[in-house]
Amino acid sequence: MKIANRAAIEQSRKVGLSFRLLGTAALALSLAGAAHAAEATSTDDDALTEIIVTAQKRGENLTSVPVAMSVVTGDALAHAGVSTSESLPNLVPGVTFRKGTTNKNSALNIRGIGTLSFSSGAEPSVSTVVDGVVYARSGMAVTDLLDIDRVEVLRGPQGTLFGKNASAGVINIVTAEPKPSFGGYAEASGADNGEVRLRSSVSAPISSDLVAQLAAFYGHADGNGRNVHNGHDINGYDHKGARAKLQWTPTDAVKVTFIGDYAEADDNCCAESIQIISNSAANVRGLIPALSPVYPSATNKDINNDVDPHTKDRNFGASVQVDWALPAGTFTSISAWRGWHNVETRDGDFTASYPAYVGSSVPGGSTSLTDHGYVDLNQYSQELRYASDLGGRFDYVGGFFFFHTDTKERFIRSDVTCTASTLAALGNGNIPCASGSSTYARASGTAVDSVTTNNEALFGQGTYHITDDFRLTFGGRLTHDELDYTFQRVATATGFAGIGASFASANNYSRNDASAKAGVQYDLGPNTMAYFTYSQGYKGPAYNIFFNMAANNTGRLSPETSNAYEVGLKTSALDNKVVASLALFRDDIDGFQTNSFTNINGAVVSTLVNAGTVRTQGVELDFLTRPLPGLTLNGGAAYTDATIVQFACPTGAPATCYYPNGKVLPYAPKWKLTADAAYKLPLPDSVPVGVTIDTSYSWRSNQQMDIGESPATIQQAYGIWNLGVDFAAPEDRFVVRLYAQNLLNQFYAVSKVPDSATSVVNGIAVPSTTYVRLGVPRDAQRILGLGIRTKF
Repeated sequence: MKIANRAAIEQSRKVGLSFRLLGTAALALSLAGAAHAAEATSTDDDALTEIIVTAQKRGENLTSVPVAMSVVTGDALAHAGVSTSESLPNLVPGVTFRKGTTNKNSALNIRGIGTLSFSSGAEPSVSTVVDGVVYARSGMAVTDLLDIDRVEVLRGPQGTLFGKNASAGVINIVTAEPKPSFGGYAEASGADNGEVRLRSSVSAPISSDLVAQLAAFYGHADGNGRNVHNGHDINGYDHKGARAKLQWTPTDAVKVTFIGDYAEADDNCCAESIQIISNSAANVRGLIPALSPVYPSATNKDINNDVDPHTKDRNFGASVQVDWALPAGTFTSISAWRGWHNVETRDGDFTASYPAYVGSSVPGGSTSLTDHGYVDLNQYSQELRYASDLGGRFDYVGGFFFFHTDTKERFIRSDVTCTASTLAALGNGNIPCASGSSTYARASGTAVDSVTTNNEALFGQGTYHITDDFRLTFGGRLTHDELDYTFQRVATATGFAGIGASFASANNYSRNDASAKAGVQYDLGPNTMAYFTYSQGYKGPAYNIFFNMAANNTGRLSPETSNAYEVGLKTSALDNKVVASLALFRDDIDGFQTNSFTNINGAVVSTLVNAGTVRTQGVELDFLTRPLPGLTLNGGAAYTDATIVQFACPTGAPATCYYPNGKVLPYAPKWKLTADAAYKLPLPDSVPVGVTIDTSYSWRSNQQMDIGESPATIQQAYGIWNLGVDFAAPEDRFVVRLYAQNLLNQFYAVSKVPDSATSVVNGIAVPSTTYVRLGVPRDAQRILGLGIRTKF
């Protein structure tokens, strides 16, 4: 029977351009795409099971796919304690995550490339696809991973098959299929910081041709820090959700899959704790007293805010996939609708202090600032494609894709400042403020915007087998984009920190574009494949729609385009006991869309710009092996050199828009290493319990976290070591697990945001950071836990 996973074709490539970075010698070494399936199983104790992926929208062996990629199984996610997509970088080389103050401004990067933006008029660089459905915004992808079969991480431009918001890569999430007979599992775990997680999945046949599956989860954690102002926990979460599947096979040739899902997150997240960099007069007079009794340090996780951080998400949708096996190929249709609601609350002055001085610009001393944001997004998509069967002289796939989004956002910023006081001036000239003796002024700004996008695309890709060992691949995508928006901000007063004057704008734009891929493959042996590919990346035009949008921000941002080259070789050796791969790559990107910073009445705000040209290049290595019965080892390494080639500040930008050419891009550590091992102890049959020990280690080198290149926003190198022990009844009917995450108690941050990236001295922009706001993840400390799981 032909099934849906066999629908689609090999990524197209464009042949012939020079590859100066890699050189001729590299071709002999290269191994492309990465097998990082941390829990491969086999039918015997020695050989690895064939690793099947759908990176080219059909089921294929990993070693035959000319795409640099990593694969992480559902079991590997569970053993590593990865329950959300934001923890994937702990398992995958070349991937990093930037956690914002809310999911809306959080994003994954691949090979140092990613778009972190508050704008509803911009799309991500890394596409997230769940069961064939593309997610419109990066914030939608920051969600729990429920009942996962595998996660495929495709690195480099993947636009030919996955569309325009895959210019840096794709996170392709495949959930578990319903089982034809009754069965399932239930699991529960508890850990430090009041963490509790419950998960379950059950499949049941309804009739001979209809099977149902229901999976659900619940999670809670108190948090890893405290708001000393009110004693509340921070950086914790409450998550819950479910997914239902119905799979109908009316004939051997037709399979119809219905999916509906709902997930809700209600988090006291994401706090920004303060790390003082300098004892500047502003910090000593204003910020440090306002933070007390919190001690600002490099490892600070606590805050003193009069408004608790809060993020609430609702992520839901439904899809229907039809796979129809025809005489010479497979037709696939995927129809989907998704909704996403996001709410955020933030203390914008980062303190619990009311304005302490008259009209000063001291953080925490001049203004009390609070933010509330609301996002309501709906998207609709339709994909139709036809893929020929594999095995002929010419394999091909062709299709049509339609994508529509409708986003409405509202953002409210409230300020209180001290305008006059009867108290005597201090020796430094500041006039203190206090209730009963001072005059306070209040202002608010409310911005409302509506953004609509449409995208239609025709795509095609083919592979011609010149001989059984030598193949050429080529293809492309024709894209039509439409983008329109309306924006209005109403300010009750002017001159307040972070609130621009009232402003309104509207615009629309449409554009046609084309991108292509081409490549060559050669089988060096029965289990070894070398390839070279050239691909064009394309990310659509954007508008910089954000709270402080002004006349100089209304211009359209050009598309982000790239030329990417990759060379490699994939192999399985020693009777399939070893799968290894190494990819060498270079990607030159023009019109890079990223954030720059400007100042609105004393408050630093970000703005999206076309930042000129950047480049990422490097090497990625992965391996998976079973050297001994019961022992599975896998690991990976990535060297990434992601740099600014030529930064182009936008017209009208302040003098502080200065980003040195040749400097590294944010969230692109030079080195990233991962290693995992699992060993099932060879106990005698008389012992009724099986014991498996697994351990993993992830290390990354120094990582800059701000494009302004402040020395204060560098996260120093760190490594995370996890350890677990499973005690299992026969056939894993009942498993007890003891685990430790971050066993060495390594503190680290997932974001470092400066108070100011630069200042202007004698007409020259220089670094001027005096304090940094830290984003601290849940596992930035040792976590000990216990879990149980039962199968039925």
